[in-house]
Amino acid sequence: MSSIVDIFNRMNLDAPGLEAVKAAVEAGDYPVAETAYLAYYRARKPPILDWHTEHRGGRSFETNSTGWNFLTAIPELITWRDREKVKGLISRAKGYTFSRTEGIKSSDYTVLDLADMLLENKVFIPYHPEDGVQDLGPDWNWEHIPPVVGRRWTLSLPYQYCLRALAQAYWLTDDERYIAKLVKIATHYVSYVDGKSSWIWIPDMQLARNYQQLMPFMLSWEGLSPHDFCAIQSWLSGGCAVSMEAVTGAPGNQLLFNGLGLAWIGVGMPEFKAAARWRERGFGEVEEFFGEGAFYPDGSSKENSYGYVVGASAAGLEALTLAQANGWNFLKNLHRPMLLRAEFLAHTAKPDGSYVWTGDSTRGSAFDYVEAIADSENRADLQYIVSFGERGTPPPRKSSWYAYGGVGVMRSGWNCEANYLFFDVGPVGVLHGHEGKLAVEFVAYGRSLVEDLGIHTYATTERDMKFHDFFIASAAHNTVIVDGKSQVRLKTGPFTTAQPLSNRWFSTATCDFLSGCYTEGYGETMSDEIDRSVVHRRSVIFIKGHKVGDPEYWIITDHLTGDGVHTCEQLFHLIPVEVNIDPDTKTVQTVTQHQPNLAFIPAVADGLEVEVVEGRTEPNLQGWYCGGGPRPTPAPCVTYRRTGMLPTVFQTVLLPMKANEAASLKVESLGTPGDGWIRITFPDGREDTYCSSAAVGPRQLGDITFIGDAALIRRDSDGTLLDWAVVGGDNLEYRGEVLPSVCD
Repeated sequence: MSSIVDIFNRMNLDAPGLEAVKAAVEAGDYPVAETAYLAYYRARKPPILDWHTEHRGGRSFETNSTGWNFLTAIPELITWRDREKVKGLISRAKGYTFSRTEGIKSSDYTVLDLADMLLENKVFIPYHPEDGVQDLGPDWNWEHIPPVVGRRWTLSLPYQYCLRALAQAYWLTDDERYIAKLVKIATHYVSYVDGKSSWIWIPDMQLARNYQQLMPFMLSWEGLSPHDFCAIQSWLSGGCAVSMEAVTGAPGNQLLFNGLGLAWIGVGMPEFKAAARWRERGFGEVEEFFGEGAFYPDGSSKENSYGYVVGASAAGLEALTLAQANGWNFLKNLHRPMLLRAEFLAHTAKPDGSYVWTGDSTRGSAFDYVEAIADSENRADLQYIVSFGERGTPPPRKSSWYAYGGVGVMRSGWNCEANYLFFDVGPVGVLHGHEGKLAVEFVAYGRSLVEDLGIHTYATTERDMKFHDFFIASAAHNTVIVDGKSQVRLKTGPFTTAQPLSNRWFSTATCDFLSGCYTEGYGETMSDEIDRSVVHRRSVIFIKGHKVGDPEYWIITDHLTGDGVHTCEQLFHLIPVEVNIDPDTKTVQTVTQHQPNLAFIPAVADGLEVEVVEGRTEPNLQGWYCGGGPRPTPAPCVTYRRTGMLPTVFQTVLLPMKANEAASLKVESLGTPGDGWIRITFPDGREDTYCSSAAVGPRQLGDITFIGDAALIRRDSDGTLLDWAVVGGDNLEYRGEVLPSVCD
């Protein structure tokens, strides 16, 4: 740690209010200078440093208390003089916990419970509830690792959000033990930093914010030592700032959070000579992130992990609020990209408002961020989405395609009971991405049944690394694996795209269609050997009801081409749920009573193996879920398998069913299976005939001919043509009559 003299060398002693500090420094009396600097901080007009900074939303007691913040309402500005006003806003109720897999749950602890534990050097991290209460010992061991789990402990303890519990307990009770402990922990940390172990995470950005947010509580304590105060300020203006300024070429959200940290100290500590530089660079990095750094022009993200995308978006809103509230003319170009991001997060959200689990995602929702943008921009369509139709006006479209991020969303409506599919055909992303190209997620009548698995752990123990590697690999995603091997984009890329993708997207009142292709090869996780001989092309069509009340369903077609004999597996990861398997048709369906269900109906059962794997550990992991507790939970993985010479094809109908409804569609392959023709017959005799071909070209089946990627023909029970669509083509010839590509 730098000497106390250094803080005054870094300070602009000619700034108004620092006259007594300057006189003491010039006299060489540094204890007096420390006292004068503390007096200046108590007398100055403080900058507005917002407490709405929880990146999981931060607008409710439930969310805030997961980060040791028990304020039930948060003033725009908290100063050290606001003790009595804020005391009435601090809740004595039990708070909440947040886990990456389970989301927000009730906690056993109040703010005083957490603060009392801290007095005894015991820490409970509400967003690591699985680690329990940990004893750091009388010397406060920053390098402590919980013996049982400890998945993220060493990354999160140094954030020191636990100090909020001590701060608020002090104002709530007037018990000086709490604030004395807070200052002791903070000063212990800044003296510890220089000799830390190399593997301990030092979160400069978080502490640049956290220590300044805690400063009003420290300043309100008459017993605050000027030397302790200056030690904290010296580290912020010295080691912390120097570390952040040394960062170059930071990828993804690391660029954003580094910039946000510099912006916080630049705004919060304007008495330092470097403050203008901190502000300019900090806000510049935030703007770069929301420009070329991590955003695409359509609002989609270069980081393919939606938990991180949402957190970064909330941090951008924090930066904008910080600049505007304090009158700094930065981030003038931030409004449009943040609006585009709000549109993207709103249109890709599931019917319940949650986001999908791509990459290293956590469970959560972007709706706090979207609502803030919707209200500030007076966007009635976004207000409609986040309020679930209670205010605003419906968006002009239901389904969406984002051509830069490679994201397609097909939905039946904006209500909580809608059907929904998410299809990822884009790059792997700059950070936190997984090997899940062409993966899907499904929601059946509001119930999320087929999900990406996100990430379970960042820990490096042998047991945890097995799950870490599994959840990243393709075997943990709703895509196709070849010969048991994973996709390899984390080795080969592409990580981003410079131009919008050219994938075929088609959306009408009849159907939605999107296709994608994976060409980078397959390999083992720990091996550099890649088999590039197999190409996977997937198309998904959402066939909408012809009239109100008609069944809606999806068809997934997987064409695998290449040379030689291969084992190809089409995977669908379910939440923990019971399933039934029909051994004749190979149909698998969930069977939860009184809730929506989903059926998987293969078009070609011949030569197709079906297996439902649940909780397997050997010879490799399969059939696990991240949302059932602190450890991975067994859950069904529906596996359709074909072994033989390529090319081969999987065609699977996914039929969402309302509560207590039975699967009623008959699905059969027509013509040569590899050509992709199937027929779906309804109980009343109506028929849908569909073809998704391996390549664009003339396709014919009986009295139907088309040129294109895919075609859908819908006929009544008497053969009357009801509706049709040709994807990627101009015309459809039906019974000798040439029809336009889309039914009018």
